Amino acid sequence: MHPMSEISYSDWLKAQFTRHKDKTKADLARELGLEPPAVSKILNGDRQVKAREYEIMRKFFGLPTHTRTSRAALNKDHTPQKNNLREHEEDTDRDQWLIPAEITPNSSTISKEALSICEVLDNLMSPFFVKGEYVVLDTSDNVPSPEGIFAVSDKFNTMIRDCAIVAKSTPIKVKITARQNEFQQQTLKLSEFEILGRVIGKVNFL
Repeated sequence: MHPMSEISYSDWLKAQFTRHKDKTKADLARELGLEPPAVSKILNGDRQVKAREYEIMRKFFGLPTHTRTSRAALNKDHTPQKNNLREHEEDTDRDQWLIPAEITPNSSTISKEALSICEVLDNLMSPFFVKGEYVVLDTSDNVPSPEGIFAVSDKFNTMIRDCAIVAKSTPIKVKITARQNEFQQQTLKLSEFEILGRVIGKVNFL
C-alpha cells in the first residue's frame, strides 16, 4: 500500500467518488461506521485515515485490498512517483503476462491479479524507461495520489507518463508530463483519459 498524507487521502477519495458516480458519502460513512461529516472531513483533508478505514474504503470502491504478493522478482524503479506500450488484445495474451505468486513469494501489498506487464515503445521517459524495456503495473492503483509514474491511455495509444492530481481542482484534473522535452505537458480531467495502473518496477529477464 502506498503511504499517503491526509491531503493525498483527500485527493484519492475525491477521485474515487468522481469515478464511481453511484457511490455516496453517506454509503461510505455507513461502511466505515462513521457519521457523514467525518467523510467530509477526510475529503477536505481535515481528518486522518486509519489503515483499517483505508482497507474498508478500497473494498467499498471495488479495489483489491491486502491480499498481495511481493516484488522480489522485479527490478524496482526509484519512483518519484501516456508513452507507447504494447497492450495484448486477447485475454489469453494478457494472462501470460500476469506474474505468478510463486515468482513473488515474499511481502508486498499487491495481488497477482493486479499485476500486469507492458513493453515501453518510446523514449520519452528516458533515462528511467527506454524503448524495448518492460514495466510492471499495479492495475489496482489508478489514481495519481500520491503522484507517480503511470500507464495511461487516450483510447488510441497507451503511454508511460508522470501523473499528479492538480490540487483543489474541481472536477479533478491530472497533470501529465514526461522526462523529455519533446512531450508537451497536458492537464486533463479524469473523464478525458484512462489511467491503467501505477508503474512499480521493471522486469529483469534472465
